[in-house]
Amino acid sequence: MEHASQSANGYGFANLFLRRNINAQTAENYLKLGRHFNGKRWRLPRRKPRITTLADAKDDRLRRWFNDVINDIIDYYGFSANRKAVAPVESDANLTDERSGDPPCPDLVLLGQDDKQLPRPIGTYSATMGMSKEGIKNLYRGCVAFGNLERFGTQESADSVLKDMSTYARYALSLFRHRLLMLFRECFIYQPSRRFVYGFSVSRETFQLFFFDRTGAVQSSRVDIHQGAKVLVGVVRLLSDPDLSILGFDPDIFWEKNERYVKVNYRAQEGLKVKKFKIEHVLYRTSDVYGRGTVCWIVCDPKSGYRVVMKDSWRDKNSREEVGILTDFSGKHLEIGRRKVVFVDESFVKYPLSTASIRADQGVIDIGPNNRFFSRIAMELLPSIRHFQSSLHLLQGFRDAVQGTNLCSNHDCVSLRLHF
Repeated sequence: MEHASQSANGYGFANLFLRRNINAQTAENYLKLGRHFNGKRWRLPRRKPRITTLADAKDDRLRRWFNDVINDIIDYYGFSANRKAVAPVESDANLTDERSGDPPCPDLVLLGQDDKQLPRPIGTYSATMGMSKEGIKNLYRGCVAFGNLERFGTQESADSVLKDMSTYARYALSLFRHRLLMLFRECFIYQPSRRFVYGFSVSRETFQLFFFDRTGAVQSSRVDIHQGAKVLVGVVRLLSDPDLSILGFDPDIFWEKNERYVKVNYRAQEGLKVKKFKIEHVLYRTSDVYGRGTVCWIVCDPKSGYRVVMKDSWRDKNSREEVGILTDFSGKHLEIGRRKVVFVDESFVKYPLSTASIRADQGVIDIGPNNRFFSRIAMELLPSIRHFQSSLHLLQGFRDAVQGTNLCSNHDCVSLRLHF
Protein backbone atom coordinates (compact mmCIF):
# COMPACT_ATOMS: atom_id res chain seq x y z
CA MET A 1 0.00 0.00 0.00
CA GLU A 2 1.47 3.31 -1.05
CA HIS A 3 2.18 5.73 1.79
CA ALA A 4 1.43 2.96 4.32
CA SER A 5 3.61 2.86 7.38
CA GLN A 6 3.86 0.50 10.31
CA SER A 7 4.31 1.64 13.88
CA ALA A 8 7.50 0.74 15.72
CA ASN A 9 5.53 -1.60 17.93
CA GLY A 10 2.38 -2.72 16.18
CA TYR A 11 1.09 -4.76 19.12
CA GLY A 12 1.49 -1.70 21.28
CA PHE A 13 -0.66 0.18 18.78
CA ALA A 14 -3.55 -2.21 19.46
CA ASN A 15 -2.95 -2.23 23.22
CA LEU A 16 -2.88 1.57 23.44
CA PHE A 17 -6.04 1.70 21.39
CA LEU A 18 -7.62 -0.82 23.76
CA ARG A 19 -6.30 0.41 27.10
CA ARG A 20 -7.19 4.06 26.55
CA ASN A 21 -10.89 3.43 25.98
CA ILE A 22 -11.94 0.23 27.69
CA ASN A 23 -11.32 -1.75 30.83
CA ALA A 24 -9.79 -5.08 29.79
CA GLN A 25 -11.68 -6.73 32.66
CA THR A 26 -14.97 -6.34 30.80
CA ALA A 27 -13.48 -8.12 27.79
CA GLU A 28 -12.31 -10.93 30.04
CA ASN A 29 -15.80 -11.23 31.55
CA TYR A 30 -17.24 -11.64 28.07
CA LEU A 31 -14.79 -14.42 27.26
CA LYS A 32 -15.73 -16.23 30.48
CA LEU A 33 -19.29 -16.58 29.19
CA GLY A 34 -17.92 -19.22 26.81
CA ARG A 35 -20.42 -18.66 24.02
CA HIS A 36 -17.73 -18.61 21.33
CA PHE A 37 -14.54 -19.05 23.36
CA ASN A 38 -13.59 -22.22 25.26
CA GLY A 39 -11.07 -20.58 27.57
CA LYS A 40 -8.11 -21.10 25.26
CA ARG A 41 -9.34 -20.80 21.70
CA TRP A 42 -12.26 -19.48 19.70
CA ARG A 43 -14.70 -22.13 18.49
CA LEU A 44 -14.10 -21.58 14.80
CA PRO A 45 -16.01 -23.57 12.18
CA ARG A 46 -14.01 -26.45 10.82
CA ARG A 47 -12.13 -25.79 7.65
CA LYS A 48 -13.56 -27.57 4.65
CA PRO A 49 -11.44 -30.41 3.22
CA ARG A 50 -8.79 -29.28 0.73
CA ILE A 51 -9.41 -25.63 1.54
CA THR A 52 -6.18 -23.61 1.74
CA THR A 53 -5.54 -20.46 3.75
CA LEU A 54 -5.82 -18.42 0.57
CA ALA A 55 -9.33 -19.76 0.00
CA ASP A 56 -10.57 -19.07 3.54
CA ALA A 57 -11.92 -15.69 2.43
CA LYS A 58 -14.33 -17.53 0.13
CA ASP A 59 -15.65 -19.64 3.00
CA ASP A 60 -19.04 -18.11 3.81
CA ARG A 61 -19.23 -20.09 7.04
CA LEU A 62 -16.13 -18.34 8.37
CA ARG A 63 -17.45 -14.89 7.41
CA ARG A 64 -20.80 -15.59 9.03
CA TRP A 65 -19.09 -16.93 12.16
CA PHE A 66 -17.05 -13.74 12.61
CA ASN A 67 -20.18 -11.73 11.87
CA ASP A 68 -22.09 -13.59 14.62
CA VAL A 69 -19.24 -13.11 17.11
CA ILE A 70 -19.02 -9.36 16.43
CA ASN A 71 -22.79 -8.99 16.86
CA ASP A 72 -22.62 -11.04 20.06
CA ILE A 73 -19.94 -8.71 21.47
CA ILE A 74 -22.02 -5.68 20.45
CA ASP A 75 -25.05 -7.17 22.18
CA TYR A 76 -23.03 -7.97 25.31
CA TYR A 77 -22.05 -4.31 25.68
CA GLY A 78 -25.62 -3.15 25.03
CA PHE A 79 -25.07 -1.41 21.69
CA SER A 80 -27.23 -3.61 19.46
CA ALA A 81 -29.88 -0.87 19.07
CA ASN A 82 -27.38 1.38 17.25
CA ARG A 83 -24.67 -0.98 15.97
CA LYS A 84 -24.88 -3.98 13.70
CA ALA A 85 -22.40 -6.18 11.84
CA VAL A 86 -23.29 -7.52 8.41
CA ALA A 87 -21.52 -10.09 6.23
CA PRO A 88 -22.70 -9.03 2.74
CA VAL A 89 -23.81 -11.85 0.49
CA GLU A 90 -21.37 -12.72 -2.30
CA SER A 91 -18.97 -10.03 -1.15
CA ASP A 92 -16.00 -11.87 -2.61
CA ALA A 93 -17.64 -11.80 -6.01
CA ASN A 94 -17.23 -8.04 -5.80
CA LEU A 95 -13.43 -8.24 -5.95
CA THR A 96 -13.74 -5.94 -8.90
CA ASP A 97 -10.76 -4.28 -10.46
CA GLU A 98 -10.52 -0.52 -10.17
CA ARG A 99 -11.12 0.09 -13.87
CA SER A 100 -14.73 -1.13 -13.65
CA GLY A 101 -15.71 1.81 -11.44
CA ASP A 102 -17.79 -0.44 -9.21
CA PRO A 103 -17.19 -0.14 -5.43
CA PRO A 104 -15.78 -3.32 -3.86
CA CYS A 105 -17.82 -4.87 -1.07
CA PRO A 106 -16.16 -5.58 2.30
CA ASP A 107 -16.31 -9.06 3.81
CA LEU A 108 -17.69 -7.59 7.06
CA VAL A 109 -19.30 -4.19 7.67
CA LEU A 110 -19.89 -2.62 11.08
CA LEU A 111 -22.90 -0.34 10.61
CA GLY A 112 -24.16 2.43 12.84
CA GLN A 113 -27.22 4.51 13.57
CA ASP A 114 -27.08 7.94 15.18
CA ASP A 115 -29.62 10.74 14.94
CA LYS A 116 -26.89 13.33 14.35
CA GLN A 117 -24.43 11.46 12.12
CA LEU A 118 -26.05 8.30 10.66
CA PRO A 119 -29.82 8.82 10.65
CA ARG A 120 -30.74 5.75 8.60
CA PRO A 121 -32.44 3.10 10.84
CA ILE A 122 -30.16 0.17 11.58
CA GLY A 123 -32.90 -2.31 10.74
CA THR A 124 -32.96 -1.26 7.08
CA TYR A 125 -29.50 -2.72 6.44
CA SER A 126 -29.19 -6.33 5.36
CA ALA A 127 -26.61 -8.76 4.03
CA THR A 128 -28.37 -8.87 0.65
CA MET A 129 -27.29 -5.26 0.00
CA GLY A 130 -23.98 -6.69 -1.15
CA MET A 131 -25.67 -8.07 -4.25
CA SER A 132 -26.27 -4.67 -5.90
CA LYS A 133 -24.15 -1.61 -6.59
CA GLU A 134 -26.59 0.75 -4.88
CA GLY A 135 -26.82 -1.57 -1.89
CA ILE A 136 -23.02 -1.58 -1.52
CA LYS A 137 -22.99 2.23 -1.66
CA ASN A 138 -25.58 2.34 1.14
CA LEU A 139 -23.41 0.01 3.21
CA TYR A 140 -20.54 2.47 2.86
CA ARG A 141 -22.80 5.39 3.78
CA GLY A 142 -23.70 3.67 7.05
CA CYS A 143 -20.27 2.15 7.70
CA VAL A 144 -18.59 2.81 11.04
CA ALA A 145 -15.72 0.39 10.37
CA PHE A 146 -15.17 -2.61 8.15
CA GLY A 147 -13.43 -5.96 8.26
CA ASN A 148 -11.73 -8.07 5.67
CA LEU A 149 -10.86 -11.76 5.78
CA GLU A 150 -7.09 -12.16 5.64
CA ARG A 151 -5.84 -14.12 2.68
CA PHE A 152 -2.91 -15.37 4.78
CA GLY A 153 -3.37 -16.72 8.30
CA THR A 154 0.08 -15.85 9.70
CA GLN A 155 3.29 -14.35 8.44
CA GLU A 156 4.84 -17.82 8.51
CA SER A 157 2.08 -19.30 6.38
CA ALA A 158 2.32 -16.34 4.01
CA ASP A 159 6.07 -16.86 3.64
CA SER A 160 5.51 -20.57 3.08
CA VAL A 161 2.91 -20.00 0.40
CA LEU A 162 5.02 -17.32 -1.25
CA LYS A 163 7.86 -19.82 -1.44
CA ASP A 164 5.77 -22.66 -2.84
CA MET A 165 3.41 -20.68 -5.07
CA SER A 166 5.33 -17.51 -5.75
CA THR A 167 3.51 -16.16 -8.79
CA TYR A 168 -0.09 -16.73 -7.66
CA ALA A 169 0.56 -16.00 -3.99
CA ARG A 170 2.33 -12.72 -4.64
CA TYR A 171 -0.52 -11.69 -6.90
CA ALA A 172 -3.04 -12.62 -4.17
CA LEU A 173 -1.12 -10.65 -1.53
CA SER A 174 -0.86 -7.55 -3.72
CA LEU A 175 -4.56 -7.87 -4.57
CA PHE A 176 -5.43 -8.05 -0.86
CA ARG A 177 -3.44 -4.90 -0.08
CA HIS A 178 -4.90 -3.08 -3.08
CA ARG A 179 -8.37 -4.20 -2.03
CA LEU A 180 -7.84 -2.79 1.47
CA LEU A 181 -6.89 0.60 0.04
CA MET A 182 -9.97 0.55 -2.20
CA LEU A 183 -12.22 -0.20 0.78
CA PHE A 184 -10.82 2.72 2.77
CA ARG A 185 -11.12 4.99 -0.26
CA GLU A 186 -14.80 4.13 -0.71
CA CYS A 187 -15.47 5.04 2.96
CA PHE A 188 -13.99 8.51 2.40
CA ILE A 189 -15.93 8.93 -0.86
CA TYR A 190 -19.37 8.02 0.51
CA GLN A 191 -18.74 9.74 3.86
CA PRO A 192 -17.13 13.03 2.76
CA SER A 193 -17.07 14.44 6.32
CA ARG A 194 -15.02 11.50 7.59
CA ARG A 195 -11.65 12.49 9.09
CA PHE A 196 -10.22 8.99 9.44
CA VAL A 197 -11.36 5.38 9.16
CA TYR A 198 -10.61 2.19 11.06
CA GLY A 199 -10.61 -1.24 9.50
CA PHE A 200 -9.32 -4.67 10.39
CA SER A 201 -8.34 -7.93 8.78
CA VAL A 202 -8.96 -11.23 10.51
CA SER A 203 -8.20 -14.88 9.84
CA ARG A 204 -8.42 -18.17 11.70
CA GLU A 205 -5.25 -17.32 13.58
CA THR A 206 -4.60 -13.57 13.53
CA PHE A 207 -6.13 -10.12 13.78
CA GLN A 208 -4.69 -6.88 12.40
CA LEU A 209 -5.90 -3.32 12.88
CA PHE A 210 -5.61 -0.57 10.25
CA PHE A 211 -5.93 3.20 10.57
CA PHE A 212 -6.25 5.47 7.51
CA ASP A 213 -6.19 9.24 7.41
CA ARG A 214 -4.97 11.86 4.93
CA THR A 215 -1.30 11.18 5.67
CA GLY A 216 -1.55 7.47 4.87
CA ALA A 217 -1.96 4.28 6.83
CA VAL A 218 -0.77 2.70 10.05
CA GLN A 219 -1.12 -1.02 10.63
CA SER A 220 -0.62 -3.03 13.78
CA SER A 221 1.36 -6.23 13.91
CA ARG A 222 -0.67 -9.41 13.65
CA VAL A 223 -2.22 -10.33 17.00
CA ASP A 224 -2.98 -13.98 17.74
CA ILE A 225 -6.78 -14.02 18.09
CA HIS A 226 -6.64 -16.91 20.57
CA GLN A 227 -3.86 -15.70 22.87
CA GLY A 228 -4.92 -12.07 22.42
CA ALA A 229 -8.66 -12.70 22.56
CA LYS A 230 -9.16 -9.72 24.90
CA VAL A 231 -7.62 -7.41 22.33
CA LEU A 232 -10.05 -8.60 19.68
CA VAL A 233 -13.06 -8.16 22.00
CA GLY A 234 -11.85 -4.75 23.15
CA VAL A 235 -11.29 -3.42 19.65
CA VAL A 236 -14.77 -4.55 18.54
CA ARG A 237 -16.17 -2.84 21.64
CA LEU A 238 -14.34 0.37 20.82
CA LEU A 239 -15.39 0.33 17.16
CA SER A 240 -18.97 0.14 18.47
CA ASP A 241 -18.57 3.18 20.73
CA PRO A 242 -21.63 5.50 20.75
CA ASP A 243 -19.39 8.56 20.30
CA LEU A 244 -18.80 8.59 16.55
CA SER A 245 -16.31 11.47 16.76
CA ILE A 246 -13.66 9.09 18.13
CA LEU A 247 -14.22 6.96 15.03
CA GLY A 248 -13.53 9.76 12.59
CA PHE A 249 -16.90 11.48 12.10
CA ASP A 250 -16.89 15.30 12.03
CA PRO A 251 -19.04 16.42 15.01
CA ASP A 252 -19.68 19.83 13.41
CA ILE A 253 -21.54 18.25 10.45
CA PHE A 254 -24.82 16.71 11.55
CA TRP A 255 -28.38 15.85 10.55
CA GLU A 256 -31.45 17.59 11.95
CA LYS A 257 -35.03 16.98 10.78
CA ASN A 258 -33.89 15.21 7.60
CA GLU A 259 -31.57 18.08 6.69
CA ARG A 260 -27.79 18.18 7.03
CA TYR A 261 -26.12 21.17 8.68
CA VAL A 262 -22.65 22.41 9.54
CA LYS A 263 -21.80 24.48 12.59
CA VAL A 264 -19.07 27.10 12.10
CA ASN A 265 -17.38 29.69 14.29
CA TYR A 266 -16.65 32.80 12.28
CA ARG A 267 -15.45 36.30 13.02
CA ALA A 268 -17.97 39.13 12.63
CA GLN A 269 -17.73 42.83 13.45
CA GLU A 270 -19.10 42.18 16.92
CA GLY A 271 -16.68 39.30 17.54
CA LEU A 272 -16.80 35.54 17.21
CA LYS A 273 -20.19 34.07 16.33
CA VAL A 274 -21.50 30.53 16.00
CA LYS A 275 -23.81 29.90 13.07
CA LYS A 276 -25.53 26.91 11.53
CA PHE A 277 -25.55 26.54 7.73
CA LYS A 278 -27.65 24.06 5.79
CA ILE A 279 -25.72 21.75 3.47
CA GLU A 280 -27.39 21.43 0.08
CA HIS A 281 -25.04 18.98 -1.62
CA VAL A 282 -21.41 18.06 -2.26
CA LEU A 283 -19.99 20.11 -5.13
CA TYR A 284 -16.65 18.33 -5.36
CA ARG A 285 -14.76 15.62 -3.46
CA THR A 286 -11.43 14.04 -4.19
CA SER A 287 -11.21 10.29 -4.69
CA ASP A 288 -7.69 10.07 -3.25
CA VAL A 289 -7.07 8.77 0.26
CA TYR A 290 -3.67 10.38 0.66
CA GLY A 291 -3.33 14.14 0.27
CA ARG A 292 -5.46 17.23 0.83
CA GLY A 293 -8.74 15.32 0.91
CA THR A 294 -10.55 18.33 -0.52
CA VAL A 295 -14.34 18.41 -0.20
CA CYS A 296 -16.40 21.37 -1.45
CA TRP A 297 -19.97 21.79 -0.22
CA ILE A 298 -22.77 24.10 -1.33
CA VAL A 299 -24.17 25.53 1.90
CA CYS A 300 -26.73 28.25 2.57
CA ASP A 301 -27.95 30.44 5.38
CA PRO A 302 -31.28 28.88 6.51
CA LYS A 303 -32.79 32.33 7.09
CA SER A 304 -31.58 34.45 4.18
CA GLY A 305 -30.93 31.66 1.68
CA TYR A 306 -27.51 33.14 0.86
CA ARG A 307 -25.42 30.37 -0.77
CA VAL A 308 -21.66 29.92 -0.53
CA VAL A 309 -19.04 27.27 -1.31
CA MET A 310 -17.57 25.74 1.83
CA LYS A 311 -14.21 24.07 1.30
CA ASP A 312 -12.67 21.50 3.67
CA SER A 313 -9.07 20.43 3.10
CA TRP A 314 -6.00 19.06 4.86
CA ARG A 315 -3.00 21.32 4.29
CA ASP A 316 0.52 19.95 4.43
CA LYS A 317 2.54 21.44 7.30
CA ASN A 318 4.95 22.99 4.79
CA SER A 319 2.21 24.58 2.65
CA ARG A 320 0.73 28.02 3.07
CA GLU A 321 -2.72 28.60 4.49
CA GLU A 322 -5.37 28.90 1.80
CA VAL A 323 -6.66 32.23 3.06
CA GLY A 324 -3.22 33.75 2.56
CA ILE A 325 -3.05 32.37 -0.98
CA LEU A 326 -6.47 33.81 -1.86
CA THR A 327 -5.43 37.15 -0.38
CA ASP A 328 -2.44 37.21 -2.73
CA PHE A 329 -4.84 36.65 -5.62
CA SER A 330 -6.80 39.80 -4.79
CA GLY A 331 -6.32 42.53 -7.34
CA LYS A 332 -5.33 40.09 -10.08
CA HIS A 333 -7.22 40.17 -13.36
CA LEU A 334 -8.16 36.49 -13.00
CA GLU A 335 -11.72 35.67 -12.04
CA ILE A 336 -10.57 33.76 -8.96
CA GLY A 337 -9.11 37.00 -7.64
CA ARG A 338 -12.61 38.42 -7.25
CA ARG A 339 -13.89 35.44 -5.26
CA LYS A 340 -14.73 36.76 -1.81
CA VAL A 341 -13.83 34.74 1.28
CA VAL A 342 -17.06 34.80 3.26
CA PHE A 343 -15.76 33.21 6.46
CA VAL A 344 -13.00 31.14 7.98
CA ASP A 345 -13.93 28.63 10.66
CA GLU A 346 -12.04 30.06 13.63
CA SER A 347 -12.38 26.81 15.58
CA PHE A 348 -9.46 25.35 13.66
CA VAL A 349 -7.42 28.57 13.89
CA LYS A 350 -7.52 28.82 17.67
CA TYR A 351 -7.30 25.05 18.22
CA PRO A 352 -5.59 23.55 15.15
CA LEU A 353 -6.76 20.10 14.11
CA SER A 354 -3.97 18.03 12.60
CA THR A 355 -3.43 14.41 11.64
CA ALA A 356 -0.70 14.23 14.29
CA SER A 357 -3.08 15.36 17.05
CA ILE A 358 -5.75 12.91 15.86
CA ARG A 359 -3.28 10.03 15.86
CA ALA A 360 -2.03 10.99 19.33
CA ASP A 361 -5.62 11.02 20.64
CA GLN A 362 -6.22 7.58 19.11
CA GLY A 363 -3.08 6.07 20.63
CA VAL A 364 -1.33 5.66 17.28
CA ILE A 365 2.44 5.67 17.71
CA ASP A 366 3.39 6.60 14.16
CA ILE A 367 2.41 10.20 13.35
CA GLY A 368 3.17 9.75 9.66
CA PRO A 369 5.69 11.37 7.31
CA ASN A 370 3.73 14.60 6.74
CA ASN A 371 1.58 16.27 9.34
CA ARG A 372 -1.51 17.89 7.80
CA PHE A 373 -3.71 20.64 9.23
CA PHE A 374 -7.45 20.88 8.66
CA SER A 375 -9.04 24.09 7.40
CA ARG A 376 -12.60 25.10 6.62
CA ILE A 377 -13.34 28.26 4.64
CA ALA A 378 -16.35 29.55 2.72
CA MET A 379 -16.10 31.47 -0.53
CA GLU A 380 -18.56 33.36 -2.64
CA LEU A 381 -20.46 31.13 -5.07
CA LEU A 382 -19.72 32.29 -8.62
CA PRO A 383 -21.33 30.89 -11.77
CA SER A 384 -19.30 28.62 -14.00
CA ILE A 385 -18.84 29.35 -17.71
CA ARG A 386 -20.77 26.74 -19.67
CA HIS A 387 -21.29 28.52 -22.98
CA PHE A 388 -18.79 30.62 -24.92
CA GLN A 389 -19.79 33.41 -27.29
CA SER A 390 -17.02 32.68 -29.81
CA SER A 391 -13.85 30.65 -30.32
CA LEU A 392 -11.85 33.72 -29.24
CA HIS A 393 -13.85 33.80 -26.01
CA LEU A 394 -13.03 30.10 -25.50
CA LEU A 395 -9.28 30.68 -26.04
CA GLN A 396 -9.31 33.64 -23.63
CA GLY A 397 -11.02 31.51 -21.00
CA PHE A 398 -8.46 28.74 -21.50
CA ARG A 399 -5.62 31.28 -21.21
CA ASP A 400 -6.97 32.63 -17.91
CA ALA A 401 -7.43 29.10 -16.58
CA VAL A 402 -3.80 28.23 -17.38
CA GLN A 403 -2.61 31.48 -15.79
CA GLY A 404 -4.64 30.68 -12.70
CA THR A 405 -3.07 27.22 -12.48
CA ASN A 406 0.43 28.69 -12.82
CA LEU A 407 -0.35 31.30 -10.19
CA CYS A 408 -1.49 28.56 -7.80
CA SER A 409 1.73 26.64 -8.43
CA ASN A 410 3.82 29.71 -7.67
CA HIS A 411 2.00 30.12 -4.37
CA ASP A 412 2.40 26.45 -3.39
CA CYS A 413 -1.29 25.75 -3.99
CA VAL A 414 -2.26 22.59 -5.83
CA SER A 415 -6.01 22.62 -5.37
CA LEU A 416 -6.94 24.49 -8.57
CA ARG A 417 -7.77 22.11 -11.43
CA LEU A 418 -8.97 22.55 -14.97
CA HIS A 419 -12.24 20.84 -15.91
CA PHE A 420 -13.55 20.56 -19.48
